Amino acid sequence: MSPALAIHTIGLNLPESRSVTELAAAVGGDVESYTGWPRIRLGGDEDHPGTLASRALTVALEQAGVSASELKIVVSTGMSREYLGSWSCAAEVMRQHGIPSTCLPLDISCGCLATLSALSLVQGWLAAQGGGYAAIVAGERLSGTVDRTDNSAQHLWPYGDGGSALIVGVGTGTPALWHLASTGFSSHAPFAGLLRVEYGGTRHPVPPVGATNYRRFQPVKLSELREAYVEGYKNAFARAFEGTSARPERVVCNQMSPNFLPSIAELAGVPLERVVVTGNDAGHVGAVDLGIGLRRLVDERHTDCPIALGASTPFAFGAAMLVPAGRTSRTNPASRVSPDRGSDRPPLTPIALTPA
Repeated sequence: MSPALAIHTIGLNLPESRSVTELAAAVGGDVESYTGWPRIRLGGDEDHPGTLASRALTVALEQAGVSASELKIVVSTGMSREYLGSWSCAAEVMRQHGIPSTCLPLDISCGCLATLSALSLVQGWLAAQGGGYAAIVAGERLSGTVDRTDNSAQHLWPYGDGGSALIVGVGTGTPALWHLASTGFSSHAPFAGLLRVEYGGTRHPVPPVGATNYRRFQPVKLSELREAYVEGYKNAFARAFEGTSARPERVVCNQMSPNFLPSIAELAGVPLERVVVTGNDAGHVGAVDLGIGLRRLVDERHTDCPIALGASTPFAFGAAMLVPAGRTSRTNPASRVSPDRGSDRPPLTPIALTPA
């Protein structure tokens, strides 16, 4: 079994906060019936995915006291791309930081679930390499993929922009916030292609006249989508809980909708008020959501209890259990590595959720 993955710190880069209803009203959207997140982070012309992720990594490296040259792998988990084809956001982040050739750039695609999925992936990869540091980065520019004139897709209106970076490690011997105790996943392949950006790929490379390359399509009723999400999260949490004796006291999850947070709380077995809410300020930022939520816990000094992570994309769902550095899990040998790590860590400097 792989040794425990330590989460050392989290860095963010979030653009300015804007009102969703003001943005929608400006283009003719019907805001009277809107019930989603009130605000999103809206990127500017210079806020590309690689740039957002790179800025977040700068913050995270400084917080962790780790040099970029020490990273063995950079995993990019965002859905957004500056270019099509084989362009790599992870390689772009490495370029901007001057990271040497000893580091591997890797981009994974699993929608809003990718950051959570990367935890297990990086844990195994670092263990196979004899330990070391890794960065899990995400840069999202989702606001431009939403048509806010489409009143039938108001649940997509609060999709926003931002960047996050997690510095993680195996066997580093340096202070940590949490250890990864277990993960659990569930998939729903029939929903492959749901919420897709229709045009620009090989099937429809050029949009028809009057259409945009970026509009998202959702050919499934919301009621059917919700049923699949409930079942997916139920399975994911159950499988994550099978791998550890720890149980969550707080939950950090995707902020796809304020209306779904009660279901996540119930499935994770925590009161709703113990679910970290960041959507009121940032909306839904895809793979960045988990970083925003974890950073919120760090800033509010809530790192001393077990945390459940929950994330999803229409075709896959995941959950994870994090235990505070210094605690152990009775049933997961991986969580018993370096039991005293982080017990004397210095306090981290709070990072406000303000424009960079």
